[in-house]
Amino acid sequence: MKKKLLVVLLASILLVSAVACGNEGAGDETSAGADTSIQVPGTDAAVPGTEAVTNGNGTAETSKTTETQKPSNPDYNEETPTFKDVNKTLYVWYGKATIRTSTNTDDDENAIGWPVEGTLLTATGESEKWYRIQYKEQTCYISKTVVGDNAKIAEMTEVNEEIEISGDVNVRTYPSTDGGDLTKRGLLKKGAKVTRVAKGEEWSCILFTVESETETTADGKPKTEEKRYFIFNECIKNDAETTAAETTVATEAATEAATEGATA
Repeated sequence: MKKKLLVVLLASILLVSAVACGNEGAGDETSAGADTSIQVPGTDAAVPGTEAVTNGNGTAETSKTTETQKPSNPDYNEETPTFKDVNKTLYVWYGKATIRTSTNTDDDENAIGWPVEGTLLTATGESEKWYRIQYKEQTCYISKTVVGDNAKIAEMTEVNEEIEISGDVNVRTYPSTDGGDLTKRGLLKKGAKVTRVAKGEEWSCILFTVESETETTADGKPKTEEKRYFIFNECIKNDAETTAAETTVATEAATEAATEGATA
C-alpha cells in the first residue's frame, strides 16, 4: 500500500511540475519565423526578438534577434522623485538601456549612455521608479524598468553541466518574470540540451547562442556569441525529478509520523 501511495504521489508531483513549466514556457510565444520584436511604451525602440531556437532533434540553435532601433527607456516618469541612499549593484537586462542626467524621459538630450545587457552599474540611491548612479563622473539616473538587483545572480552557485529541458521554457535576460516580454530572448523546447553554468533556488543560468546585432563575419553573416541567460529550474528534467523525489520522501515521512502518533 505504501509503495502504491508513493508512486501516486510522485506521479502527481511530476504532473504539477510539468504544468507549472508549461505556464512559464511557450504558451504565448509566436511560431518560427515570426517577428517577435517588442515595442517599448513611449519610444520607437524595439527590444530584440527571437525566432525558433530548437531543431528537429531538440537541441538548441542560434537565436536570431531583430535590429534594435533608437535606444531609449520606457516612458516611466515620476514626479519629483525622492531618493534614499543605497549601495547596490545593478544588472542591466534590457537590450540597450538609457542612462540620463535627469529623470525626465521626454527629454532626449539628457541621455548620455546606453549600457547593453549584462552591464553592471552601482546604484547610490533609489526612488520608487529610478536608481541614482555615478556615470562619467556625474550623477545620473536609470529606470528600474531596465535593470535588476545583481544580488539575485551573484548568489547562484557556479556549475558546469549539461541539462535537458523537461518542458517548453522561455529564455530570459534576468532571473525573474517581472520584466514580462521585455526579458524574453528565446525559447527552449522540451528535449533541448544546453550547458548550465550557475544554479539558484528557482532559476538557472545557461549558455545561449545568439547572433550579434553589430558584428559580422568576413562573408557578411552575423557573428554568433554565447550569452549567459536564465531559465526556470522547474523546466529542467533532473531538477524537476529531484524536487519531486525529495517532496515525496518528505510527504511519506510526515505520513508515517502522523500514523505513529495516532497509534500511540
